[in-house]
Amino acid sequence: MTLLASLVILVSLVPIQRKNPETRHYRKVPVEVWCTGDDLFSKGMCNAFFAAFESNHGFDLQDDNKPGNLIIRIPENVGWKKVGKRTKISYMVEFSTHDDRVFMTRKGSCWHQEYAKCANQILQQARVAARKLPH
Repeated sequence: MTLLASLVILVSLVPIQRKNPETRHYRKVPVEVWCTGDDLFSKGMCNAFFAAFESNHGFDLQDDNKPGNLIIRIPENVGWKKVGKRTKISYMVEFSTHDDRVFMTRKGSCWHQEYAKCANQILQQARVAARKLPH
């Protein structure tokens, strides 16, 4: 067997590496998350809100207010109402630029003790807001 034939056989045995769309390199969206709330329900919502963004790989939490940052704010205490034996939490979230220009607001709700569902709703809304972020 010649050297060239040996190389061809070896190269053909090497698995072809395909790019996985999940591992593509992409720019993380720089975000600041702010939450106002001083009651029990608001604090629970804020904790889930912060945790969702800290653990999400699509966003890069920032401490500094810089141009290009997406500001995500729950500007007031969450609402709540009893529905049977359960409590329904409602929230409003604002998406703005670093200079406080609000360009999108959304409302949502979830059950008390299921704050992560509300936080995931906000994450989905934040992905949309990131695409609409004025430059």
